[in-house]
Amino acid sequence: MSQHPLKELVRKHFDDVQLDEAQLRRLERVRPRPARWRRWALVAVALLTVAWMGLSALGAAYLLFPGSGVGQLEHGLAQRVADEVVRNHIAHPEVEIAADTFEDLRQPLADLAFVPVRGSGVSGELLGGRHCSLQGIPAAQLRLSSDAGERTLYLAPDDTFEGLPDSDAGESPVHLAARGVSVQIWREHGLVMVLTEPTP
Repeated sequence: MSQHPLKELVRKHFDDVQLDEAQLRRLERVRPRPARWRRWALVAVALLTVAWMGLSALGAAYLLFPGSGVGQLEHGLAQRVADEVVRNHIAHPEVEIAADTFEDLRQPLADLAFVPVRGSGVSGELLGGRHCSLQGIPAAQLRLSSDAGERTLYLAPDDTFEGLPDSDAGESPVHLAARGVSVQIWREHGLVMVLTEPTP
């Protein structure tokens, strides 16, 4: 008899209960595998997270311009328009057509694709105007005078400026600033209107 009978008995027992190859393959087939629905659930959670992050980014971009009525893409257009108008406002080009009324401007500006009109909220005495362009579109640049100083009003057809606020639909103008000059931009009566605040 050996010195470690228990050890030998345990070894003999495990040798007797060892699985053969067929039993081992059957046992591996029975072993639980992760359910397919779990993988799809993880994919769905990932997609929802990405969608939530995208919507959050869009919402944040919209909130950066409170009360402006424009989103990120429209804001880029509005800022380009404001920059162009302010650059010309500061350059202060001469009035080519002296006029006291918008009616007086109709004939000299008849070659434009629109009839100049005073927008709602546009105040001041008309001094006159000139031909110009706005983002490459033929436009009118009008000069107005008030007790606070001179203002510049740009008028152009609004078909290339979609996305900017439409006052005919009850939307408020965009309020921006460029080079220290405040600017309002809106669409009204089929025109885009850009108005600078008075400068002394």
